[in-house]
Amino acid sequence: MYSIYKKYGYCLGLFLGLLVTMSCTKMNETYHGFWKGGERTYPASPDSLRAFSGRDRILLQWLNMGDPTLVKAVIYWNNKTDSVVIPIEKRQPDGNDTMNVFINSLPEGAYSFDIYTYDKFGNSSVVSNIIGKVYGNTYARSLLTRLVENNALLDDTLRIQWGDPADATSIGTEVVYTSKDGKQTRRMVAPRADTTVLPGYDEHVSRYFKYRTLFLPDSTAIDTFYTDYDSVRVLGSRLNLSKDGWTVTASSYDNRNGRTDRLPEMAIDENTSTSWVNLVNSSQYPHELLIDMQTVQSDIYGLSLYTGGTAENPATMSVYVSNDNLNWQPLGLMSIAKSNGWQYFDFSQPAQFRYLKLVFESSYGSANIILFEAGVFTR
Repeated sequence: MYSIYKKYGYCLGLFLGLLVTMSCTKMNETYHGFWKGGERTYPASPDSLRAFSGRDRILLQWLNMGDPTLVKAVIYWNNKTDSVVIPIEKRQPDGNDTMNVFINSLPEGAYSFDIYTYDKFGNSSVVSNIIGKVYGNTYARSLLTRLVENNALLDDTLRIQWGDPADATSIGTEVVYTSKDGKQTRRMVAPRADTTVLPGYDEHVSRYFKYRTLFLPDSTAIDTFYTDYDSVRVLGSRLNLSKDGWTVTASSYDNRNGRTDRLPEMAIDENTSTSWVNLVNSSQYPHELLIDMQTVQSDIYGLSLYTGGTAENPATMSVYVSNDNLNWQPLGLMSIAKSNGWQYFDFSQPAQFRYLKLVFESSYGSANIILFEAGVFTR
């Protein structure tokens, strides 16, 4: 029995020995290319490799960490169909060197770069790879200038009110205007600023200011993108339009006992001591006033009313405008303060029209209204 075990044990050992020998032979074949002709030398690969996005270009940056034998780097992209050779020259006494390589004239898109370094003996490093992005006109055309919601000039100070912040990649907005000393002045506005105050604005030099919004597309971007300049008309003091030649009609007026001092015309006679009053026994609201300016007027920024501050002071009115007295555009329901003097009501944007209809919906306690003057203004 022992001889049988010995025989089989000998055979098993012989089999395992052959198996190990075959495995070692295959392993040696795998590494044979690396060892053929002696041990292979690999120069230092780029250290701390980074890619910075730009407009039609990209910046690749890395460190050459203390390898004095390096003489060049070769960068490949587009599946190695494009390449560039970069000489490596030491500039730092400690042997460390920062490489900044710009690759220009690249179409917009994402790129994969393979970088090899070479020493003076012709040895190449292991490949280093990095992905970067290039921005161009397609991205630039997608950018929107931040909205100017309103602006107003008081004395020589221009106040700009901004709309919602621009895209999250915006780094601010640049405003360009002419100051009172005749110099062109530039002001940077933070991306989320609500209001900008520009002192020393000279409206006699220019009635417009221009502005543009700036963007950095990502955190690695080296190039700033700008929208085209927008030009904005400065809104100066309100200027009531002359009412010369205007005509007016009303839903009613107080003509009791032949009175002629409360006619609709009194609301456009440029005299704040005269007034239109609706027919006293016509207490059913609304009371309407229809003004014909005879020609279409442009750049109308709002309407003006002169009120008396009494119970007959109108409280609310609906405003409509038209060019033909047939098709009317509503401009909204407006609240009127109970006050003695001029009140101004700004439109959301400049309007152009010939006819103005004021529909008074209520007053401050009376069945009637008294209105001293009504008109429109430009800026």
